[in-house]
Amino acid sequence: MLPFQNAVPTPASDWRHIICFGRNVASYKFALGRVLLELGRQQQTFVPLDDLAVPYAAAICEHLQVEDRQSTSARASSWTPVAPVTAAN
Repeated sequence: MLPFQNAVPTPASDWRHIICFGRNVASYKFALGRVLLELGRQQQTFVPLDDLAVPYAAAICEHLQVEDRQSTSARASSWTPVAPVTAAN
């Protein structure tokens, strides 16, 4: 186990775990980073899950309107296709 995995959880270590684990081409990382940066520009230093869920889901849906998979990699070895996304009104 890496030393930072044993550390007491902090916002910085939580972010590091998100970035360090999983594929670096996973679009969920980009969607989450995008939403957190937008919220940070609004001077928010804490975001309840309820406030994060809708903009995060919207960022994922925006990606899926352009690409039919949740990855930014062109490699198609192990991706799962998703159903077409339609905007909910």
